[in-house]
Amino acid sequence: MGPRNLAVRAYMVRPLHPPPGRVRAPAGCTLQPFDRACLGQLASVQHAAYAGTVDVRVFPELLATVGLCRAHLESLLHHRQPLEFSTRASLMLMEDGVARGFIMAATGPLNTASVDNLAVEPDRRGGAGRALLLECLRRLHALGARSVSLTVTCANVSALQLYRQAGFMECVRLPIRAGATDPP
Repeated sequence: MGPRNLAVRAYMVRPLHPPPGRVRAPAGCTLQPFDRACLGQLASVQHAAYAGTVDVRVFPELLATVGLCRAHLESLLHHRQPLEFSTRASLMLMEDGVARGFIMAATGPLNTASVDNLAVEPDRRGGAGRALLLECLRRLHALGARSVSLTVTCANVSALQLYRQAGFMECVRLPIRAGATDPP
């Protein structure tokens, strides 16, 4: 990871084709619809997922504490226009009634969608993020979306790899402005 990647995000896009059947969650876990009542748990998941990463240094106002993570998630629930938070495509990874990961998506005009946040507790990685992403993409397609976009910090090599393996193509690299509040 070079120092230039620290302050650069990749804008990635993927066309949505009819996906295969349902995606399986990792052993012992289930994929469940996003539940706003679990926002406190999800903020803790996000904080744990990003702890010690470059994203915390780049976006401390969003990720430095559980409280800031919760405020960030709440802002995504009231998504900016023209995209709107999708309760039907956003998911949680649950294990014994406890949130271990989640994905948040939004839908917009012209059959477009975005993945706004994907976080998995470090000890549940190894397929959980992939399961959340693929099921979210399946649901977005069922809702009529034909393309989906996202941004990711270029220094987050494992996330870049996940998105590339899922068919996302990098369109452009965007510098992060000082004080930017784009979500990770």
